[in-house]
Amino acid sequence: MPYLIYAPGTADEIVYELKFGKNTLGRAQDNTIVVIQENFSRYHAEINVTETGVTLTDLRSSNGTFVNHIRTSACELTDGDAIACGETILQFAEEFGSGSETPADAETSIVRRFSMKQVQVSLSDLLAPEPTGSSILRLRGQEMHQTAIDKLKLLLEVTHQFLAVGDRARLWERILDVLFAVAVADRAAILTVNRESQELECRAVKARSGLSTDEPFYSPKITATVREQGDAILTATAATGDPSERENSANRLPKIRGSICVPLTANAETLGVLYLENLALSNIYPEEDVKFLAAFANQVAIAVQCTQRQSMRPAQED
Repeated sequence: MPYLIYAPGTADEIVYELKFGKNTLGRAQDNTIVVIQENFSRYHAEINVTETGVTLTDLRSSNGTFVNHIRTSACELTDGDAIACGETILQFAEEFGSGSETPADAETSIVRRFSMKQVQVSLSDLLAPEPTGSSILRLRGQEMHQTAIDKLKLLLEVTHQFLAVGDRARLWERILDVLFAVAVADRAAILTVNRESQELECRAVKARSGLSTDEPFYSPKITATVREQGDAILTATAATGDPSERENSANRLPKIRGSICVPLTANAETLGVLYLENLALSNIYPEEDVKFLAAFANQVAIAVQCTQRQSMRPAQED
């Protein structure tokens, strides 16, 4: 399946799957691929995917469309072609991803990083009006004020649920149970730092019905980066292996799955990471959801830290 890569090789890189048929690019919200850049026209170009090949057509854009530095009104695309829409650089790929990495790392592209300092949530953040738009959070109310109140209630309930778990082994499963209750997810994992080896260890995984967790689905490279740098990271991965991951896809074509990895940090110490995956486009997580997931992860870290302290206490004599 062909792909279009925005800002390839940079921290802003985004990978778009090109559907069969017509794909339009531009600033207008009804385009197949929306690119908010001043040098993009509202309807800048069209990429048509057929059984015989892929063609690019300029839609009379103001700043023009260039393929391999040559301005064009229409041409056929081949693997690796560099496309410039005004000053915006994109790359066409017949297949996304290559190399000899592990299956979980292969074909994974960082879409966006979030500094945890930037996404820290306070009471004022939760009670402030929010922008409208899609969200993965399972909240009752649609009104902005009610949504903010529901988020606050959720965080309070999360803390209560975690601290009420007496069995440490059960804590990991409970974390993912609560996560799936409050957010739409296909698969999730929680990893914590082994105090002896200082390596990340998977404590629990969870998947919606019909999906397998027999093999690691998270990226060891991404989880290690989040643990070391302390930033939340959004990634896009070409999902081609498991047919069950493509059950909602026309003609069972591969999809780009979007994932987010968030550090579990308490008192400036990273205790582990939380990895959440959705088998949908990589931009499924709006910034408000990232902020909430960061707050959720903070509550998890507090609970993990409490259980660690309890395990280190000497047994009381009778």
